[in-house]
Amino acid sequence: MATNRQSAGRRRRPIPIEFIICNPDESLSEQASFYTTLEVGEDAQLRYQEQSIIINDSMLIPIRRLGFGNFGYVMLTEVQDCPGLQMAVKHLQLYQSTHNPSDFTADTDLRTLRTVGSGENPHVTTFYTALVRKRDNELLICMEACETSMEKFSTKMHQINETQNLDLLLKRMINHMVDALSFLKTKYILHRDVKPSNILINQNPIIFKLCDFGICGRLINSVAGTMMKGTGIYLAPERIDKERSPQGYGIQSDMWALGLSTYEIATNEHPFRGLDAIPILAKAETWVPQLPSSLSSELQDLVAWLMKVNHTERPQRYQDILESSAMQQLPQEITVEEHLNLYQSTHNPSDFTADTDLQTLRTVGSGENPHVTTFYTALVRKRDNELLICMEACETSMEKFSTKMHQINETQNLDLLLKRMINHMVNALSFLKTKNILHRDVKPSNILINQNPVIFKLCDFGICGRLVNSVTATMMKGTGIYLAPERIDKQRSPQGYGIQSDMWALGLSTYEIATNEHPFRGLEAIPILAKAEIWVPQLPSSLSSELQDLVAWLMKVNHTERPQRYQDILESSAMQKLPQEITAEEVEMVNKIIEQIPYVPE
Repeated sequence: MATNRQSAGRRRRPIPIEFIICNPDESLSEQASFYTTLEVGEDAQLRYQEQSIIINDSMLIPIRRLGFGNFGYVMLTEVQDCPGLQMAVKHLQLYQSTHNPSDFTADTDLRTLRTVGSGENPHVTTFYTALVRKRDNELLICMEACETSMEKFSTKMHQINETQNLDLLLKRMINHMVDALSFLKTKYILHRDVKPSNILINQNPIIFKLCDFGICGRLINSVAGTMMKGTGIYLAPERIDKERSPQGYGIQSDMWALGLSTYEIATNEHPFRGLDAIPILAKAETWVPQLPSSLSSELQDLVAWLMKVNHTERPQRYQDILESSAMQQLPQEITVEEHLNLYQSTHNPSDFTADTDLQTLRTVGSGENPHVTTFYTALVRKRDNELLICMEACETSMEKFSTKMHQINETQNLDLLLKRMINHMVNALSFLKTKNILHRDVKPSNILINQNPVIFKLCDFGICGRLVNSVTATMMKGTGIYLAPERIDKQRSPQGYGIQSDMWALGLSTYEIATNEHPFRGLEAIPILAKAEIWVPQLPSSLSSELQDLVAWLMKVNHTERPQRYQDILESSAMQKLPQEITAEEVEMVNKIIEQIPYVPE
């Protein structure tokens, strides 16, 4: 049983990793917003059956995917030779540090994860350990696994219409979440992303636990200042509009999200789904949360209190919630009536809902365009309530390709390759435009590459936008640090945004691949706008002036100064100087890099 276990003294040398400081003061320099630690390596110490054991990546056995997002993905994972030990392992991409090229950077705060996940509070998921999967440049965060989330629980509950004792269960959930959030406050931490998918539940015994502390905020004098961290449709009004609370926001913003999550679970509806920031504020001013009549008046009153638009009218302390009528009427011990189950569609209880557009996937992935990944088919894995979208596979992404390229310093023919990538991506995006579709999430991880023949392909059409009169309007869909200025600030293009926003993201992706840096990494919406106004993209001097000029053109802050047609890009000097056929130099470079990227099936 102990074949892979090692003593703590035999651990391999740790790897320098920069972690983001939890909500740094906005006056701090960019470098001051990170800290470097030597506490994480390719193996890690873990407590198992009252012993300290050493585990490594090769001992982690994935069971199934629990969730995914811009952060990466989470896998339910077993540990080899440790029967009964299961963990929720979050896979986060490591990036090369801009401060020290020999270090890595991770988009999380390890200190906060250790602080809140110390095991002190039963309603907060426990942090076990962290280690590095070096071959994929991933940080693996190992946390306590629970049976399901309230997002999935709620779906199944409405699907089978098992709501008889929902009032009791929602009160219990609020009680446990208030305990968790109150614990975070004692550590001067604000969660900032309370939502049903971050509220977990176990059935034996019934207990709710708060998870995902990747974007927590540090409370200073009981307030935090960074505005748009979190999931947009759960943000409290004072987090969208700084004028509502100029000094910053506090625990009342997490209370709003808890009230909204309770409403969503109770009704199987989200009042702000599909809305952007300004429409959310407008609707919140007049909307009154109405729970189903089968739920108690005291629960209705509590949710209405948590969701007061003016944050000063919400509870001022977590203790105020515990002293409310709803919490006072909650039995101290779990009752036999409190049950468990899972979630479903608001349109037809016999149907499922999927957060994607299958018609768009079929349209763009029809095989008509060689630079768009092909859609094969879709099917349902019913046991896990999962929709499986089957698409063409490629050898790697430009995110991984770029990381390896800079790691081995294989950049001799990079100018040619970047021009080829832009050419192929413009071909793909132009094809989407003929279908009245905007991609809205162009970034290196969504640009794929094959080596035989060398070809680039665009993937991931899950958040595409429909073009009406050449514009679309939904503002914040996509990955924040790749959004064009007019997608962050609607005043820059009140009529909506168009293909120029995808051009910005293509230019930014080219810059990132060329330099191994992202100018806006770690920044939020307003700081991105401020930096974009003065920042000028400078490619390495080894790259051609015509490529430099093209990237600068694609990244003009004013969208009207960017190319107005994809044909304009193809007519640029950079594209005109690109050989029509793939060159031997491109093939050699691509083969050399891809061959050094290990294939690791997930």
